[in-house]
Amino acid sequence: MLKHRSVREIKKFEVFRVSSLLLFLFGMNAIIAECALAGDTGVKQTQEGAKSSGLSYKERRDPRFSKSGPIDADPNVYVYSSEFAARFQMPDEGVSSELKGVDAVAFRVIPRPYRSCGWGGDPNSCRDNEVLCEMDLYFDHKRNPLPWDWKRPDRYLGYYKTSVNFLSDVKTNLYYERLISPSRKDDHIFAKSSPFIDPKNGKGLWWQGGYWNSNEDRGGMPMSVASFDKEVFSGMALVVMSGSCGQAPDSIWLTGDNAGYKEKDMAFKLISLPQAWRLRIKDLIKESSDRANGFFSKEGEKAIKSLRESPVINRTISPVQ
Repeated sequence: MLKHRSVREIKKFEVFRVSSLLLFLFGMNAIIAECALAGDTGVKQTQEGAKSSGLSYKERRDPRFSKSGPIDADPNVYVYSSEFAARFQMPDEGVSSELKGVDAVAFRVIPRPYRSCGWGGDPNSCRDNEVLCEMDLYFDHKRNPLPWDWKRPDRYLGYYKTSVNFLSDVKTNLYYERLISPSRKDDHIFAKSSPFIDPKNGKGLWWQGGYWNSNEDRGGMPMSVASFDKEVFSGMALVVMSGSCGQAPDSIWLTGDNAGYKEKDMAFKLISLPQAWRLRIKDLIKESSDRANGFFSKEGEKAIKSLRESPVINRTISPVQ
């Protein structure tokens, strides 16, 4: 015996049916888009997508132009040359004549894939919501050539975000050994795995960065190369640097003799970054910096209180790596 459905039940059913249809269509669009990217054109289609689409950067980042539903929000803060802007149809506001030694730079703050534990010597004291800062550097082969070690692979992708980061092979650590050729074992510690060499002596070169706002406000640090691609686009290389978030450098230089800020003009390669771009980076990292300062203040107070109650020699508040 059939039961009569109420008007409310019929309306609920219609809403459910329409919602299901929309979800199905959205899923099909996403599958079609994935299949297109995985087709015969492969990486080339991904790289040349901007050019073939005929859309500007702003149009490509506008969901209204998307045929496959929501799009990824771009977290990067850019600065680039006019030539780079023309090639990749980027907005004019990112162009800077103060940018020297590189064609484009993209800086981003991203969530750290792991939380760190062991603060204050307490294995249960963990820090959440940590971030990493990454910086992409684009170099045109003709305008800004780099001294590559051509014995190295054409590209390298770091394994930090994979389980390799937590494994140790009892036989041999090929992950690191393959990055260091026999002729480079005597290089500076920061240059052993560098993909750059001095063409005159074959010694490794490594990146350093620094800023000098005043005698009281200055700093510097080695720049860690997380990955690279000698030809990510036709005639253009990509170097990705990664590390903790701090004040953005005003200069980055490629050195073989540990050149400091004052000696950077003598370095093999020198990059100058615009002040306006650095101020945008400062605003970008403010939230994570405030959060980190609050955490360290709290953990520092706990560690000091613990040491007063039960002193331990050589105890550190930072976790052991």
